[in-house]
Amino acid sequence: MIAGTGRAGTTFLVQYLAACGLDTHLARHPAANTYNDDANAGLEDLPFDNPNLPYVIKSPWLHAYATRLLADPSIVLDAVIFPMRSIVEASTSRVVNELRARYAMEGLPDDCRLWESWGTTPGGVVYSLNPIDEARLLALGFHELMHTLVRHDVPLVMLDFPRLVEDPGYLYEKLHSVIGGKVDRERALSAHRETAVPVKVRVGRELAASTAALRPQEPAAQTPGIEFPSQATLDRVAIKRELDKAVSERAVLQRKLDEAIAGRAACQHQLSEAIAEGDARRHELAESRRSQAALAQDLERLGLRASHLEAQCIAVKASNSWRVTAPLRALSRMLKVR
Repeated sequence: MIAGTGRAGTTFLVQYLAACGLDTHLARHPAANTYNDDANAGLEDLPFDNPNLPYVIKSPWLHAYATRLLADPSIVLDAVIFPMRSIVEASTSRVVNELRARYAMEGLPDDCRLWESWGTTPGGVVYSLNPIDEARLLALGFHELMHTLVRHDVPLVMLDFPRLVEDPGYLYEKLHSVIGGKVDRERALSAHRETAVPVKVRVGRELAASTAALRPQEPAAQTPGIEFPSQATLDRVAIKRELDKAVSERAVLQRKLDEAIAGRAACQHQLSEAIAEGDARRHELAESRRSQAALAQDLERLGLRASHLEAQCIAVKASNSWRVTAPLRALSRMLKVR
């Protein structure tokens, strides 16, 4: 099972293990729309009332039902994989995704986009968008889950994020106790090459860039304890992500427009050729009809001439001279035969 605070490569692990050939949500539902490109999240399962679960399950909510799950005799946990990330980055990543979704809401007044708390259920909970508050929830859930699993002697595999995305050998060695008997090293390394996209690990870079933009003149100082980003920094990161998405979508639309324009030009060219071909065929048809009309006139004239000659022939045969010369014509034929 894959668990933890989330935002630490858990979705990547599902993709990686599916590429390794293990039975996962992705292997069971390759065409299912359960992956979110904006957040790089999804591919989760809840092991309730589902007798057909895959071998590998990912759930960021395991802390909420671990005790119940461990009490189910039909389920045996071989191990729980815990990717671990800076609590600042993990909580910030969740808050930024929430802010980004809020910025994407159409018709929302601009003032509402700056609030540090939010709610979506009518008459429901108002929740904080401060990463410190989110970190408290994540840390508490993580501790309670670890305590429950340790108490039940469930094997744990702890992974460092983002190293698990950047170092294929490290990931295989750490998971060898779990997947070593099912996946050889070469296939695991190949699966890592297929699925790992280190550039998607972005919150740390975004926070550093945004902080530098907000405080370009301040010398670097080592702040004691854990330092969380300000609301202004979170807003900058969320807005930039939404802007980058808009730019990317605009580029896609521009490509589609260019393709449509090129297609229209090709269709216009084909239409012009078809029109020219049609004009040529109409010209040929007109010429054919004129020739046909001329032939009909010639045929009519020949018919009239033939009728005239036939009438003359009949007149000759009916004349006295024709009858008088009949013996001579017979003699002529006899001489020709001899």
